Amino acid sequence: MKWLFLVCAVTYGLAISKVSQLPKSSEIKVPLSEDPVQQIIRGKEPFTLDYRSSNYSVEPVASYEISGMIVSHNDIGSFDDIYHTSDSVDVRDLCLIWGQNIEDDNHLSFDFKNEPFSCHINQKDYNSPGEFRIENLSNNHLLVSSEKIREQIYTLNPGDQVRLKGMLVNYSASGSDFTRRSSLVRTDDGNGACEVMLVEELQVLGRWKPDWWRVRTISAKASLILGILTLLSWIIGPIWEYEKRKRETNIMVANYRKRMGGGQSN
Repeated sequence: MKWLFLVCAVTYGLAISKVSQLPKSSEIKVPLSEDPVQQIIRGKEPFTLDYRSSNYSVEPVASYEISGMIVSHNDIGSFDDIYHTSDSVDVRDLCLIWGQNIEDDNHLSFDFKNEPFSCHINQKDYNSPGEFRIENLSNNHLLVSSEKIREQIYTLNPGDQVRLKGMLVNYSASGSDFTRRSSLVRTDDGNGACEVMLVEELQVLGRWKPDWWRVRTISAKASLILGILTLLSWIIGPIWEYEKRKRETNIMVANYRKRMGGGQSN
């Protein structure tokens, strides 16, 4: 078990190294130069979205279509995201870039990281000749119109290229006074700069190292399970060994007494 755990852990580390780097510009096979297409919606009444036994009032703001490469996403199952659960209506945030930001490997000079409600950018190579354009980045809070689309979203990873179609919306939970509002421009940043999108169509334009992502997922789960079992074996093993020796000793004592008792009767 210990050796299996080590093999899985090493495999997990190898998979991480394979998928941690985003694709180079030459490895992106689909055109991602177009800006998002947005058109303000007028006169459409708010509607109710039922999701996981909860009701939400959704106000359509604009039709919206965006194509880009995923550079990071949040993880509602992680320990550092205490705000989301599997029942959260915003199923995942996708941080997307397009246009100049993926030309001439410009994006490789930056690190991207999603926190529960935001996407952060950190420049790691100050010698890069390219300039990062904030208007070619969008952090999208995604609501879904179907369980099928939700499952599709959960299969997406950094480096994948996607096209999303739907609506920018404002929404609030039933009985709540708080409304999460969508940004309507790409040039803003900070609080309120994210797009809130109800996804009605999702198209995967390209996958980035899908086999290594699967290896990462499987080896991570296997390492966790084997790590727990190995730890339990370290705790339970000595107890089991003690009980085993105790039973063997009791058997030896019982056999000895039986032999001694038999000798006296003769």
